[in-house]
Parts: sequence; C-alpha cells; structure tokens
Amino acid sequence: MTMSWWFYRFQKVKLVRLPQAHLQKLDLSAPESLTSEVFREKLEAAGISLYEPDNVYKVPASHSLKNSQENITCRPLTQADEEIFTAFCADISEQDLDDAWVELDHWVVYGLFIDGKLAVASSLYPFRDSKLADLGVVTTPALRGKGLAKILVSYAHEQMQERDYFLQYRSQLDNLKSIGLAESMGLELVGQFEGEKTED
Repeated sequence: MTMSWWFYRFQKVKLVRLPQAHLQKLDLSAPESLTSEVFREKLEAAGISLYEPDNVYKVPASHSLKNSQENITCRPLTQADEEIFTAFCADISEQDLDDAWVELDHWVVYGLFIDGKLAVASSLYPFRDSKLADLGVVTTPALRGKGLAKILVSYAHEQMQERDYFLQYRSQLDNLKSIGLAESMGLELVGQFEGEKTED
C-alpha cells in the first residue's frame, strides 16, 4: 500500500502517518477546530489505531563537530569488520544493544576508532519510503560521557547529506536514557511521531 506523509500541528507538534485511503474516511473539513482529542476520536471511530508516540530528534544545522584528535578516526563498517564489531559488542550489555539497535547488517554502519580500537558504532536504515534515515548509536561503557558519540553522529550526518538523506533519532517518551543520549549528542527535539498499526 502506498503511504503518504501528513502533518497535524497541535500545541505540541505531532506527526501522524496514515494512508490516503484512511484520510478519506476522516472528516477533516474544519481543521481550525481540530484538537488532538477530537482527531483521536475520529481515528477511533474509523477503526484506525496508532502506535505509542516517539520523540523525534534531528541534527541541527549548527551541528558540526570536527575531530581534531589524531588518534580518533571515523569510517564506514562492513562485513569485513565482523570480528571487530563482535568484540566491541562483547563489552556492552544485551539491554544496551537492544535499546540502541545497532547491527552490522543494517543499511549503513559507521564506527569511531580510538588508537585503532572500535569505541562507538552507529547504524542507519531508511525510514519507510522517505528521505529520512533512522539513527542508532552505542558507545562502549568505559568511554561514555566523553562526547565520542557526538563526533560519530556529526560524521554520519555529513555522509548522509552526500546521499541526500536526513538523520533522525527516535526515542520512546518514557526512555529517559535514550532521551539523555539525544541531548548529549546535541540533537534537537522537533516533535513526536505516531505511526499507524498495521498487520505485517
């Protein structure tokens, strides 16, 4: 089914993604009186369910952090780096890996190395049929809190710009650890996203 992007602005920006056919079921003839509560009532009446909202962050235009340390390098990771990536993951808890969802077989993967050892990994994948790329990032525990993830995100941002993609980072509203990571990386909160539940 072809999907369309639709934007509804309330007191807080929320993005609701619905197929064109579903929008035709909703009476949106008076958008000036449309509140979040009324919109949800219309969705429920039409039998449309949404996932719980995610905070959506973007890389701000001013986000540029050039690496000036000679012992730090950033580069793409490939399947040839499987042994390096496996050793890196061995130092990270299963919960942290699940939360970050950084996988070597994702669409694009980047790594930050210190003295040749992988310290931060980030993977990206296209978000639905858009020009947005979802971002996941994880740092080895011993090196957290040093701004390394921000360096790698800046590198990934530059690489994605060359592909005409925009980075986005999504976090569940109650995931304080993920929200803290977004803030530490200098990302900008732009709103919330709710997608339609579908049967896959």
